[in-house]
Amino acid sequence: MSQENVEIVRRFVAGDLEDALVFADPDIVWNPIEEEASQGHDAVRASMSRWMAEWDEYEQVVEELVDLGDCVFGTFYLRARGRVTGIEIDGRLYSVYTVRDGKVARMDEYATRAEALDAVGLSE
Repeated sequence: MSQENVEIVRRFVAGDLEDALVFADPDIVWNPIEEEASQGHDAVRASMSRWMAEWDEYEQVVEELVDLGDCVFGTFYLRARGRVTGIEIDGRLYSVYTVRDGKVARMDEYATRAEALDAVGLSE
């Protein structure tokens, strides 16, 4: 079952937002680094809209998805340039996805690998 969870998360992060939400629980808890946690598809849409409005260029690549049973640990390479500031970002973000009943029920994002692993009771 847990390898199926990796595939669910892979599909969740692969497409555009509306395609992704097909793989999300309607009451998904969305917890990105840059803002408070929110809940539901509309909250995810609003959060992503705010986030994407900040960037002139944006690329996010899945580097790793690791099966942790009911959770999937993800490493993402991010390269972006701020729309207003022109500041460039070149780095990684880490996420933990909780999957229940075949849907992503929660996404928690972390700035460091150690923080993300600690959140699921693991260490590097």
